[in-house]
Amino acid sequence: METPGNNPTETQAAPAAAGMVTAAAAPIADAKAAVIKPYNFPSHTLLNDPEVRRVTADYNEILCVLARRFASLLRAEFDLSLASLQTPTFRQFAANHPQPTHFTLFRVEPLRGIGLIETNPSFALALTERLMGGPGQPDAASRHLTEIEVALFDQVAQMFAQGWCEHWAAYKLLKPVLIGHENESRYLQTSPADAPLLLATVNAHLGDVCSTLQFAVPFSTLDPLLEKIRAELAPAADSLPQAPTAVAKSAAWNPTYDDVRMAITAQMPGPQITARQLPGLKVGDLLDMPVESASQVQLCLGEKARFTGRLGKCDDKWAVEVIQVLKS
Repeated sequence: METPGNNPTETQAAPAAAGMVTAAAAPIADAKAAVIKPYNFPSHTLLNDPEVRRVTADYNEILCVLARRFASLLRAEFDLSLASLQTPTFRQFAANHPQPTHFTLFRVEPLRGIGLIETNPSFALALTERLMGGPGQPDAASRHLTEIEVALFDQVAQMFAQGWCEHWAAYKLLKPVLIGHENESRYLQTSPADAPLLLATVNAHLGDVCSTLQFAVPFSTLDPLLEKIRAELAPAADSLPQAPTAVAKSAAWNPTYDDVRMAITAQMPGPQITARQLPGLKVGDLLDMPVESASQVQLCLGEKARFTGRLGKCDDKWAVEVIQVLKS
C-alpha cells in the first residue's frame, strides 16, 4: 500500500501544477497593478497675441472715454485703468468673489448672452453718495446695497455698459439693457459653467478712494465683434509671401530637325482698284504699288504670319529683311 507522500507521480505533478497556476496568474496581477493616469488636454487659446493686443487697446480706449464722462457727471477727479484682461470660464469667475459684493446683470441687444458688472458695495456707496452731492466717501460698514442705493448705482452701471456698446458702433449698433442684480456669486446662472468669458479687471479711483471693478462678457456675445476684428487683423492678400514661381526652361533645339526644309511665303499689301476696273485688266497693264508696302511685308509659315519684314535686294536677288517677330 502506497501513501500519498510516497507516490512519485503525485510528488512530481504537484510542483508542475503549481507552476502552471503561477504562470497563468501573473498577467492578471500585472493588469491589476497597472494604473491608468488621466491626461488633461490643454485648453485652446481663445485669443491669439495680435487679438489680445487689439482688444486691450479697445478696452483702454473705452475706459479713457468713460473716465472723462464720470468725472463730468460726478464733478470730481475720476480715473479708470485696465488692470488685466483674462478669459476664465464662468465657473472660475463665479468662484473668486469675496462677500459682500454686488453684481449688475445686463444684456447687449441684439447680441445673445448676459454680461456682468461686479462692484465692491463700499465703492458703489461712495459713487451713489457723490451722485447725491455728498463727498463720496466709502461706507465703513460691510453690507449689501439697499433698493434705493441699487437704483442709484444702476445709473453708473448703465453708463459703463453704454460706453462699452458705443465703442463697437462702427461694427454693430448695440443697446445695453440692465436686467437684474445679485449679491451671491454662487446663485449666478447667467452662463454654463464651462462657458468662457472675457473678463476685464478695472482699477477705479474716485479722488482718494480706490477700488476694483470687473466687467465680464461671454464669448458668445463677442463672437460677431471678434469676427470683424479678425477680418481687420488678417493680412492683405498682396502682403502674403508669394510662392516662388517656377523658372520657365528655355526650349532646347532638337538637332533632328536641322535639315528639314520649310516653305515661307512673303506677302505684302498691293494696290487697290475698283470693281469696275477689275474686268478691264489685261496683260501688260501696270498697277502702282504704295511706297510703304515695301516695309510691310509679312513672312508666313503655313497660313500664320510669323515675321514682319522690309523688301529689298541682296546680291542681285530679291530679299526680305526681318524687322519684327510677331507673337504667336
